[in-house]
Order: sequence, then structure tokens, then C-alpha cells
Amino acid sequence: MKIFTALGICLLMAVLNPVNGQNTDSLKIQQSRAKTLEVLKKIIETTTHNKENSTDSLLENQNDVDGFIIVDETRTKSGRDFYECFQNKWDTPPNIHDYTITIQELPYRLTTTQINILVNDNIAYRSILQSRYEIIENQVEEAVSYCMAILTNYEEVFRDLNTPDMDNSKKP
Repeated sequence: MKIFTALGICLLMAVLNPVNGQNTDSLKIQQSRAKTLEVLKKIIETTTHNKENSTDSLLENQNDVDGFIIVDETRTKSGRDFYECFQNKWDTPPNIHDYTITIQELPYRLTTTQINILVNDNIAYRSILQSRYEIIENQVEEAVSYCMAILTNYEEVFRDLNTPDMDNSKKP
């Protein structure tokens, strides 16, 4: 948006400044200035209109998201395969919201790498990543089950801590 505005201002100044050293008809200059101003106004209107529409659509889609994100911090093809397979197999647990899963890949010995999966910044799964796709799929299934178990356990503990018997507001 700033680029279009700056470009428009530069074009506007170039059109409005008189051309030095050239014999041109003032009527032609005025007509070209008017056309340029119209074009610049249209460009500015469309960019601001598009910006407003994009922010509105983002706000509308915000309610569609369940409140989770899967972050890709992989570095190799095997790591990306793991991430894509994990993302395809991941299904949001019911009644669980607002969590982050980070898939990290760290260099290990020679050509192998280590995969770490963090759920809300706590390590949920750690394994040495193999390059064969069949092994990656098996590791992903194991990782998905671990992450599901951790999120389900976390939600149960959180629910138990919010029960009335755990509330400290009622002191005798």
C-alpha cells in the first residue's frame, strides 16, 4: 500500500511540474494531467478497497479457525515430508483449542536428522528421522498419537483445575 501511494505521489508531482525547455501546448499538458490524476485516483481507490476487503475477510475467517497452528521448522526433504505427512494425518481433537505444534528438525550424525515435536513449547515427540518414506509415515503415526494424548491429557488437567472444588475464592 505504501509503495502504491509513494508511486502515485511521484507520478503526480512529475505530471504537475511544468516541463522545462520544451515547447508544448498548455492544453495538451492540462489534459494529460487530468487523465493522470484520474488514473492515480482509481489506483489509490482500488488498492485501499482491496486492503479493506482483505482485512474484512481475515476477520471473518478468524472464527473458522479452531485456534491451533502447526509450525514448520524443517530443513531437509525428509523433514518436509515428515511435516506434510503430519499435517495431512493431523485431526484436531474435539473440544481442544488454542495450542501450537512446532515441528523442528535438527542436524544429527552424518546424513540423519533429529525431529522434535513441541506442543505448546513442551517436547512431545523426539526421534531420529530416516530418509525412507515408509518409515517416515510410521514415525508420523506415532507422533500424531503422542501429540493427541498430550493435548487430551492437558485439556483434562486444565478442566480439573477449573472445577469449583479447586477454586480458592471460597475461603472459610
